[in-house]
Formats: sequence, structure tokens, C-alpha cells
Amino acid sequence: MECIPIIISGQALYLAYEYVYVKENENNLQTKNLSAENAFMVKDDSIEENELFAVYYYIRKDDSGKLPDHYMATVVTTNYKYELDIENNNTIQATTEPAVPHYLGEIPIIEYLNNKLAIGDFELQIPLIDAYNALMSDRVTDKEQFIDAILAIYGTLLTDEDEPNTEDEDESIRKAKARLKKYKVLEMPDTAKAEYLTRTFDENGVEILKKAIEQDIHKFSHIPCMSDESFGGNVSGVAMEFKLLGMENITKIKTRYYKKGLRKRVRIFCNYLALHGTSIDPSGITMTFTRALPKNLLEISQIVANLWGKVSRKTLLSQVPFVDDVDEELKALEAEEEENLKRQQEVFGLQDNTPPEQDPDDKEKVDA
Repeated sequence: MECIPIIISGQALYLAYEYVYVKENENNLQTKNLSAENAFMVKDDSIEENELFAVYYYIRKDDSGKLPDHYMATVVTTNYKYELDIENNNTIQATTEPAVPHYLGEIPIIEYLNNKLAIGDFELQIPLIDAYNALMSDRVTDKEQFIDAILAIYGTLLTDEDEPNTEDEDESIRKAKARLKKYKVLEMPDTAKAEYLTRTFDENGVEILKKAIEQDIHKFSHIPCMSDESFGGNVSGVAMEFKLLGMENITKIKTRYYKKGLRKRVRIFCNYLALHGTSIDPSGITMTFTRALPKNLLEISQIVANLWGKVSRKTLLSQVPFVDDVDEELKALEAEEEENLKRQQEVFGLQDNTPPEQDPDDKEKVDA
């Protein structure tokens, strides 16, 4: 089940919607990501903000152009689904289509909020982003204007004054410009001069301003620049955690809201499975989120080695990033220990609960 489009949509448009439905002529549940621009959830005005119903709508266009465009809407409640064909959205239209039960036990449209303010990740940084784009655009424009600079000649003409004036002035200037472009030589008297008309700009100042804006974007969004020099070299795990603390707090907020939507999805799936005789307790399903961040494996291995024998093996193995299933890893460890014990017994010729054979001379000494 693909969840990445939900996350991307929620980060960009402040929320995302997912529609859970039973595919036609099949018994399997399907999920469809809905655009936040074409869906909304209606809640009551209580402090709990209970969900009342959800709506998904879109415009149906007539390619022939003979009929006006009209809206198609799907309204879902806790128990029923309504399909509406809205011919005129300026007036009240009676519902003629019958309600269809969906048997999912909850409103089958799931809302995923991005944060408490219900805004996109970049919205608070839009002024800084616009300033950065304007600065870079002006920088490119200055470069283009520098290339297309105007050549100003003082005290003489571009054309050769000694040549007979047999052509009009425009044609003479055109030929002179062609010769200058071809030979890259401009002959002028001592009192004349030539220069390009360009606007001088402080490249160092522009670069400093660019870096300042870029740093402010990362600072106020709490998202560090991973290509920054401070992330290079041998950075300890604690130092890395402090650098990523702001982003980690934002991630926890996103995880909390995303987990709320996933719980509803699990409840809907469990309700549907209960209709087919399979009872599953949704509260018994544990959701695990793994951060896709680089880990200092050397530091983790040192911590595990120092705490070995003081903390349970299950707890220690759960801290190792590349161990996915701790229980299976413990079983593998026990199997290896038993295998090593059997090999040792085979090497020394021992069996379980069998004392080693005594030398006959040693036995006579004991009897004496």
C-alpha cells in the first residue's frame, strides 16, 4: 500500500485525504489518494471535532461543448455513500440517487493533517524563498546584461573617416561592426576612447546575502542543510542529534498526525474483515516508524558491548539499526549457542550428563 503520495501531498498542501472502498465485482479493499483541492471533511462544533461526513468532488466536462460543465460529488457518512450529479451549484438540488451502504463502520475517507496549524512545510518560509529567487534572478539578469553591454566610442566614429562615403550611414555602420566582430581590432586616434556601458555590482555582497537568506530558510524551518560543512567529518552521534533536534521535533509532530490517520485506516480494515468472519483487534497492531537517518554504528556497537550482561539482550538488540526482528534474532543467537555447544562436546568426546572416562591407573589409585 503506497503511502508516499499521502505524505508528499500533506507536506505540500497542509493535508491529504485517502479514500477506502471495495472494488467493484471484488471483495478486496482498495485505497485511493485524493487531492486536498477536491475533498474536504465536515466536523461538528464540539471540542472533540467529531467527523460528520466527507465529500469528494470533481468537474465533469463535456468534450462536445454542447452541455455545460457540472460537478460530480461523492458524499460518505458513517454508514452510507451518496453519488450526486450537481447540475447547478448556485441552487439547492434535491437528492434523487438512493443511499448505498458501505458497511465499513466509519467514514471511509481519511484525513491526514500535516501539523496543528494545517499549513504546508514551506508556507512560513515563502517570503525568504521569494527573496532568494529574486536575488538569483537578478544575478542572472546582471550576467546577461553584462554580456549584451553597449560599446560606447568617444571622440571618433566607428566607421573609417578616410573611406569614401558611397553608402548610406546605416550600411556603413553595419559593415564596420562586422569588421570589428571579425578582426577584434578597433583603430582610434589618441584623443578617442571606447568602453562598455555596464552596471557595476558587488559580487561578494550578493554572495553574502545569498548565504544569509539560505541559512535563514534552514534556521526558521528547523531543517538543517545536509550539505553543510558542519555535517562532514567525524561527528559524534550526540552532536548529530543536537543538529537534527529541530527536525526531529517536527518529524514527531508529523508522525503523531499520520499515526492518527493510520489508526482509522486499520479500524476500517478490521471492520471489513469482521464482516467476513475474521476478527482482529486494531488496538493490538503496533505501528513502527523508522527514521531514514545515518547511524553511527561504531558508537552503537560500543554501547551494546558496554551494557552486555547488564541490560537484557532483547533491549540491546532493539537498538541495533540493522536488526529488523529482535525475536527472530534472539532465536538465531540461541540456535548458534546450541550449535557451538554441540561442536565443543564433539571435540572433547562428551555427551549430555556423561562424566568423562577416568584413566585405569587413576581408578586404581582411588580404590587404594
